[in-house]
Amino acid sequence: MALLNRLIIASFPVAVALVNHSMLAQALTFKQLSGCYELTVSDWNRPLGGDEGFHTIPTSIRLDTVSALRGGRVLAPDISYPAGRSMRGLPRWEILGDTLRLVWSNGFSPTIVRLTEKAHELSGWAEATSDAIPAGKPNWPRAKVVARRSACAK
Repeated sequence: MALLNRLIIASFPVAVALVNHSMLAQALTFKQLSGCYELTVSDWNRPLGGDEGFHTIPTSIRLDTVSALRGGRVLAPDISYPAGRSMRGLPRWEILGDTLRLVWSNGFSPTIVRLTEKAHELSGWAEATSDAIPAGKPNWPRAKVVARRSACAK
């Protein structure tokens, strides 16, 4: 038992260092990913049931380093929703493991984009969710997305 306690105590500084390194790595990643991007979005793989206007992803975005109200960081611009409704704290972007996640929502129709780094671009897919779109099998409607870094407008 004494040996086990010594091993635990001896391991504690290593665990603290790993946690601090992980937080530092994530902070650096936010800084590295922040900036402006041009998005190329394919057609959705199935109809959106009249909800197209609620899932029209902007073609130019800015990933800010400022914290968003609902976690993550500020993403701009918002989707131009047909009813003009927006939700506080959105849109936002966040990092989940090796994935960049972009989230837009008016409170009823979330659009979520998941991207991973491949070569010199970010690529992945968007998912359109809503109570007006049947979930389908196995997923919600999807579209391919590619993000390429671009100069930010002044």
